[in-house]
Amino acid sequence: MARHLKIAAAQLGPLHKADSRAAAVKRLLNLLREAHSMGAKFVVFPELAFTTFFPRWWMEDQAEVDHRYFEATMPSAETRPLFDEAKRLGIGFYIGYAELTPQGQRFNTAILVGPDGSIVGKYRKVHLPGHADHKPKAAFQHLEKKYFEVGDLGFRVWRYLGAITGMLICNDRRWPEAFRVLALQGAEIVALGFNTPSENLHYPEPPALRVHHHLIMAQSMAFQNATWLIETAKAGYEDGFRMFGHSVIVAPTGEIAAKSQTEERGNLPQLRHRPRGESEEHHVQFRRAPASRALPADRRADRGGSDARERLMELELASLPHKERYKLLIGLVIPRPIGWVSTWNENGVANCAPFSFFNCISEDPPLCILSFNNRTDGAMKHSLKNIHRTGEYVVNLVDESTANAMHISSYEIPETESEFAKTGLTPVPGVRVKHPRIGEAAAAFECKIERSIKFGPERELVIGEILHLHAREGIVDPVTKRVSEEHYRPIGRLFGNRYCTTRQRFELPGTLPHGQDS
Repeated sequence: MARHLKIAAAQLGPLHKADSRAAAVKRLLNLLREAHSMGAKFVVFPELAFTTFFPRWWMEDQAEVDHRYFEATMPSAETRPLFDEAKRLGIGFYIGYAELTPQGQRFNTAILVGPDGSIVGKYRKVHLPGHADHKPKAAFQHLEKKYFEVGDLGFRVWRYLGAITGMLICNDRRWPEAFRVLALQGAEIVALGFNTPSENLHYPEPPALRVHHHLIMAQSMAFQNATWLIETAKAGYEDGFRMFGHSVIVAPTGEIAAKSQTEERGNLPQLRHRPRGESEEHHVQFRRAPASRALPADRRADRGGSDARERLMELELASLPHKERYKLLIGLVIPRPIGWVSTWNENGVANCAPFSFFNCISEDPPLCILSFNNRTDGAMKHSLKNIHRTGEYVVNLVDESTANAMHISSYEIPETESEFAKTGLTPVPGVRVKHPRIGEAAAAFECKIERSIKFGPERELVIGEILHLHAREGIVDPVTKRVSEEHYRPIGRLFGNRYCTTRQRFELPGTLPHGQDS
C-alpha cells in the first residue's frame, strides 16, 4: 500500500547574537505555517535553530552561556508557541537546539515532535567537530568540543508519521557508520539539520569545494543506505560569518529531488515521500551555474585612435542630475575601502556606520579622510554629529568576518538606538579618544580631526590624524610591521548591496590570474 508523506526542509536565515529567542521562534512559526500551506506534514528545521551558532565565540562565563544559548527544558515558555502551533496545524517537525540537562550536562541535540505537539524522540550529536582550546589567531572559533559533550543516546530510529525515521546533526553526515546503524534498523527517512561555515577553519578550501563535498556525501549516504535524506541549513552571514545553504532532499536512488537555491530564510524544498520499492516521479528544478569568467588580459585597442575615440561615451557631469552622477562615480571608482566609524552620542548611545568615501592620504603625519553626506531625511549623519561635538572618532576596518554586521549597521535607525546592539557588536573603550572601537573589527584607527572642509549642499570632508592603531592578533608582524595577507582579508565596497573580497591577488609584471574568487 502506498504511503505518502510531504516533507519540507525549512532553511533558516542567520540568527545574530543580538536576536532574541522570541524573534527566532517567530521566524520558525512563519516557516511552519508556510510549509503547512504547501501541504507539508513533516518539517525539518536546522541545527541550533533557536540561537546563533554560538560555538564560534570564545566565552569564559559558562553561566552566561547557559542562560543565553542553552535550553534547560523543552519546550520552554519561549519555545512553547512553536509546539502549540504545530499541534494546531497537525504537522510534525525536527528541530535542533543546545540542551542543558538537570545533571548539568550539555549536548547539541535534536528532537522529533509529533503532530500532537509531543516529543517523539531525541538524538544527541555524536561527531563533534572543531576544538576545545582558544585559537586567538583564527578567523573564528569552532568550539563545539568546549561547549558540548559527545552524545550518549546512540543512533536510534522511531516509527514516526507512518515511516521509520532516524535523526543526525550536521557533522554526523560525514560518517558512514552513523547512516549504516540507522539503515540496519530499517530507517526510511533520515532528518539532519546543519550549520556549516563557508570557510574551513583548519586549511584553505574553496567554498565551492565544501558545497561539492556536502552534496556528494548526501547523495552517497542516501543511495548506499536506501533512505530518504533531508538536510536543512541555517545559512547566510551570522554576525559577519558566512554559513552555506544548499538544503537538500535526496532520494534513496541518490538523486537530488529538491534543493534550495539561495542562502536566504524561507527556502522550503519539499517533496512527497514514498517508501522504497515504489516508483516516484521527481520534479527536480536544475539551475545552471554561471560560466567561470577569467579576468581579461591587459590589452590595448586594436583600432586606430580616431576610431577608438568615436566609440567612447562622453559625459559632462555638471549637466547630469545628482543621482546619476552618484551612480556613475560609485560604479566606476571601485573597489573602495570601507571606513567603519564608531562614536558615542551625547546620551551615551554607541553608534557605528560604514562610509566608503574613505582612504588614507598621508603617513607623515598619518592621516585618513572621510566624506559624509546627509541622511535621507536631510539631517546630519549621527557619526558626523558626534565627531563635531568631540573632535574625535574611531575608524574601524572591515574584513570578511565582520562584513554582514557592517552592512546591517549601514541601515538608518533613530539616534536613540545603537547599531552595536542591533548587530551584536562589542564597544571597547578607546585608548586616546573618548569614543569606542568595535571589538570584533580586524583593525581600528583612533583619530582626531585635523581639519574639515564643507563643499556642496550636502558634503563634508573630514581629515583625521591617526593617533593610535589597534589590530587583531596575527594581522601585523610585531617586528617588521608588515600586514599578513593570510590573516587580514578586507572587503571592498562596490555599489548597491555589492561588495568584493581581496582573495585574488597577483604581482605585476606577469600573467593575471584566471577564474573566479576562491
